[in-house]
Amino acid sequence: SLRSDASFLMNRLDAGTTYAFNRRTRLDLDAGNMIKRYVEQEVAKDADQDSIGGSAVLWGQVAKSTALQARAQVINYSYESSVGLDRGFSAFSYGVGLDSEVSANLRVSLNAGLESAEYDDSSIASDSIPYGSLSIQALPMPATKFTASVSYSIRDSSVSPFASQKSVDVSGGVDWEAIRGALTLSLSGAYQKGDYEAETIPGGVTTYPTGNRDAMIGTAQAKFTINKATAIRLVQSYEDVSSDVSASFTKNSTTVAVASSLSMAAKVTT
Repeated sequence: SLRSDASFLMNRLDAGTTYAFNRRTRLDLDAGNMIKRYVEQEVAKDADQDSIGGSAVLWGQVAKSTALQARAQVINYSYESSVGLDRGFSAFSYGVGLDSEVSANLRVSLNAGLESAEYDDSSIASDSIPYGSLSIQALPMPATKFTASVSYSIRDSSVSPFASQKSVDVSGGVDWEAIRGALTLSLSGAYQKGDYEAETIPGGVTTYPTGNRDAMIGTAQAKFTINKATAIRLVQSYEDVSSDVSASFTKNSTTVAVASSLSMAAKVTT
C-alpha cells in the first residue's frame, strides 16, 4: 500500500486564459500538470504519480450578482508500479454551476454534473457517478475571510493497487491578511472519506482488502506575497488517517512552496 506518511517533492504547472465575448459572457480555459516524486525509493516504485488535464468553463452573468456556468474537464492520472500494474485512468466531468453574491459579505458557489472514469487497464470497467460541490465564502471584516466547502467526486488514489477512489471532502478555514498585500495567515481543517472498491484494482485482483480511508487534516499557513506574480507559502499540517485498505498513521509535515504566475486575457468583440 502507499505510505502517505513518506516525504515527497511535487511540482505543478498551471496555465489559463480568458476570452471575454462581452460584459456578461466569458470563456475560461485552463490546463495543468502535476509531477509527484517520493524521496524513498522503496515508496517511489509504487507511488510516484503524474497528472495532466484541462478545463473549459463558459460563464454567463444573469443578474447583477449572479452568474451561471457550463463546465467540461478532463484529467489523466498515471502511477509508477514495480509489478506492472496499469493504474492509470482519465476522469471526464461535465456539469453546470451557479455563483452568487448573496450579499456584500457572502458568496455561494454550487456545481453539479456527471463524472466518468475510463481506465487504462482493460479489466476495469468504466464508471460514472453524479458529482457535486458547494462552497461558501464570508467576509465579515475587510481583512478576514471564512470559507467552507463540501464535495463528492472520483479522484486519484492514495493507496496502491487501487486506481481511483470515490471521495467525500469537507473543509473549512479562515484567512487573515495580517499585513495588507504582504502577509496572509490561514487556519483550516478538512475531512476526507475515500471509498476504495475491488472493481478499481487492475488485473482483476480480488484478494486485496477494500473499504474506506478516513483522513482528518489540520493546517496552519503563512503566505508571503513578494509581488503580484510571486508568493512563498510556509505550511505546517497534521494528518490523522484511519484506513481499512492501508496502514493507519498520524503525520506532522512542513511544506515550503514558491508560486509564480503570469496573467493574460483576450477579448473577442462581435
